[in-house]
Amino acid sequence: MAHPDFQKQGLSTWLTKYCNRISDEVGGTIFVAAMPSSQHMFEQCGYVAVKTLKFDLKEDKTIVIQLWVMQRDPRIK
Repeated sequence: MAHPDFQKQGLSTWLTKYCNRISDEVGGTIFVAAMPSSQHMFEQCGYVAVKTLKFDLKEDKTIVIQLWVMQRDPRIK
């Protein structure tokens, strides 16, 4: 997760696409845990949500975190 001062500058997208190129070259599948703020960016980079995870951080459920497990299979060239 990027510091708020550095968000919306394309760094996460650039880094994700860079990792995708490496994955494509070696034929590896990538899995990431995406927060709500990054799920759309991963979808735009070819990832598909395969699982949703919810974490109750307090017993009274006042703090709940939701993550998506995203998967991208390598692209054959």
